[in-house]
Amino acid sequence: TRVGLESGGARASTGYSFQRIQQWAAHAAEQLRNGQTVQPHTRDPWLIRWMDSLFLRVLASGPDQGADIFLRLFSRVPSGPLLRFLAGNARLTDCLRVARALPAGLFLRQLCKSKSR
Repeated sequence: TRVGLESGGARASTGYSFQRIQQWAAHAAEQLRNGQTVQPHTRDPWLIRWMDSLFLRVLASGPDQGADIFLRLFSRVPSGPLLRFLAGNARLTDCLRVARALPAGLFLRQLCKSKSR
């Protein structure tokens, strides 16, 4: 079974992986104890994959904005919701908090570019 970064252990947009891989390892250990086949990381939900994709497109279109985007994210979102979001355990309210913390103009422009293609 592929594990860790090889099987989706890291978030596409942030590379965040520590808690995600720890959670997978605990689940894999439980599967082994129960005589089950160890499963790879589960795929992130659609909303998270979409948010990551948009985030990466924004960074690609303006890499000079990256530092500001990450500073806003880490300074405006409380640690609990942010960690759940990064670890892949986000609630809808966590996703909304993350979205509200980011510069709307950059993201809306990227959405408009995507729609016009």
